[in-house]
Amino acid sequence: MLLHVLKIPEIGVSYEYSSPKWALRAASTALDGEGIRAEVHYELERYGRRVIMQLKYDVQGYTICSRCNQRILVSMTGEESLAFDEDPGSGQQPKSEKDLNRISHEDEIEMEDLDIGWYQNGKLSLEDALCEAIVLGMPMRIYCALPIVKSEQGDCQSFDQEIPKTSKNLFANFLKIE
Repeated sequence: MLLHVLKIPEIGVSYEYSSPKWALRAASTALDGEGIRAEVHYELERYGRRVIMQLKYDVQGYTICSRCNQRILVSMTGEESLAFDEDPGSGQQPKSEKDLNRISHEDEIEMEDLDIGWYQNGKLSLEDALCEAIVLGMPMRIYCALPIVKSEQGDCQSFDQEIPKTSKNLFANFLKIE
């Protein structure tokens, strides 16, 4: 869902959505699986062309356990604060290699700009913002033992289980000198 940035009142606006298709697509992309429920609450404020977004989400979907490769149900809630600004290169289409070099040199990003998301052509994608917020709130690896997971198959069949010890010590004679 695209939102026209200049139509956001400067005093702010709130939106609440319950499982629209675009939110389920965002959850599916973030989970690298299938989003089945997405409750989303946005609070937006605009300062000129900069948008500050307070986003709360409650999503549920299926993904694959990174340890045992079984399908698991993940439920996540979170809250993120995101900032967006208009892409400085938005609307500039290079016609030659010289134009491409000129545009790329003009668009240097400063260190403080790394925390800012960019929108193009005056439109901000709520789907992309939700996907980013979910990914920022996710653990690095999702596996069966996490509290956010309900496994359909029972315990995680991970490879971290204790390996039976061999009866022979392969290095027992290593230090013996004859």
